[in-house]
Amino acid sequence: MRVLVTRPEPVAAQTAERLEVMGHEAVVVPLSKVEPVEAAVPSVTDFDAVAATSANAVRSASPELLEAVSSLRCFAVGDRTAGAARIAGFESVRSAGGDVYDLAALIGSELKTGGRVLYLCGERRRPVLEEILADTRLSVTPLETYRIAAVTYDAIELERLFATGPIDAVLVYSRYGAELLSGFLGDREGMRILCMSRQVAEGLSHSLRKSAEIASATTEDGLIALLGRAP
Repeated sequence: MRVLVTRPEPVAAQTAERLEVMGHEAVVVPLSKVEPVEAAVPSVTDFDAVAATSANAVRSASPELLEAVSSLRCFAVGDRTAGAARIAGFESVRSAGGDVYDLAALIGSELKTGGRVLYLCGERRRPVLEEILADTRLSVTPLETYRIAAVTYDAIELERLFATGPIDAVLVYSRYGAELLSGFLGDREGMRILCMSRQVAEGLSHSLRKSAEIASATTEDGLIALLGRAP
């Protein structure tokens, strides 16, 4: 299959490599890019652990910030984010191996009531982790280390993309990514729109939402598994 990958680099290249190994043709057209955000360096004594729901949050953190908090336990949403945390210098890293709900459950099982969590995150997010952990009486302090900015392409570039061959499927990882995809493709149909969750699919235009398929798990494994299923 010819699969369109629109997520930002460097993860777009990693996804493309994975697709190529599976025998698919990956077409990488990033519709967004990661931009670091200057974040204050906290005192390590104010927290018991660090949480991250995106590898971007770790990669975008300044060396000063990482040096200050790398001795704390780091809880990561999945293996890719956990890998980024280890590369960044965190001494103790645990992966929830799933989604934000799995991460919240892991943190809740490891920290005592009143525990203080520093949450490395992006500017654009749903406050799911904060809300769940607040219900378990854990204190969560979000610290924004990055933002996602749109990348635009003109009509000529879009036509050139489709002139080289049809796109069979598109991978969509976030609601914002779905919104950007809708603006990029317009009313163009005939593609399978594979979404990581129903919340992600809600960002699609009406015409694209008709072709949306939802992954059974909110992970890249769950998303890519859709490629092997009949539409």
